[in-house]
Amino acid sequence: MYENREAWLKDRLGHVCASDVSILLGLSKWRTIAQLYEQKISNEVVEETSLIMDVGNEAEPKIRSIYEFKTGKTFAPAVYKNGIMMASLDGICGDEILEIKCCGKETYDMAKNGIVDPKYMAQIQTQLYCSKAHIANYVVYPLAEFKKKRTIEVQHIIEIPVGHNIELQREIVEVSSKFWNNHVIPRKSPPLEDSDYAQLTGVSPQIKEWKILCEQSEKIQEKIEALESEIKAAANAHGSTRLKAAGVRLVKISRAGNVDWKKIIADFKPELLDHEEEYRRAGSTYWSMK
Repeated sequence: MYENREAWLKDRLGHVCASDVSILLGLSKWRTIAQLYEQKISNEVVEETSLIMDVGNEAEPKIRSIYEFKTGKTFAPAVYKNGIMMASLDGICGDEILEIKCCGKETYDMAKNGIVDPKYMAQIQTQLYCSKAHIANYVVYPLAEFKKKRTIEVQHIIEIPVGHNIELQREIVEVSSKFWNNHVIPRKSPPLEDSDYAQLTGVSPQIKEWKILCEQSEKIQEKIEALESEIKAAANAHGSTRLKAAGVRLVKISRAGNVDWKKIIADFKPELLDHEEEYRRAGSTYWSMK
């Protein structure tokens, strides 16, 4: 296992974790692929927390204790890896794993109908893929009940056995590999989603006016470019390199191409390319409006 929780959190940065998979499959309401990417390329270990997570962490050992008493089995927490995939299990006993959720009404209502919430199904399939366990025991308890009483009542526990879904596991490995190889390794940010943007308030009138002016500007620019094209065609046909018409002077300018320093270095001193970042000038920050 790990020396401490920080070491475990650090190791998670180097893998696609079971709890990450729902994000990559577009099932998460809370995080986007771009946000996951930013976390994975960061060397900063951040402990995520929220009131719901804190309540869940409080409930989990209590649910585990009752479930173990009921089944007569002991489920020990464990971490399993398979390639870039990583799964931190609530517990494993032989070839059975345990996944506990102290969940909201939507997820709990699904469980009452024998359905595993899709975002948790993705997590469980990743756990099965990594651990090679035969079956997962999906155990849920209503968050609202625990928040009210801070105790576990057996009648509210729902258990659903989950086996391997090979097709879903293949999809999980495929999207995880693409995310890792196309974005994390080359440090290339994935496309942003609408939820990656925070809402800016108080400027709606200005934005509306700006959009109208931009549309007008685009039409004007198209007309300017069309007129310039006609004028330059006439100038080329004239043959002179210096012309004037209606108070406007036209000069035909020729310039040498830029020197390809990167090619020069590659041809004569390729080892210097490894030090490119050392000579990069200071960057700049600006706003893009689209």
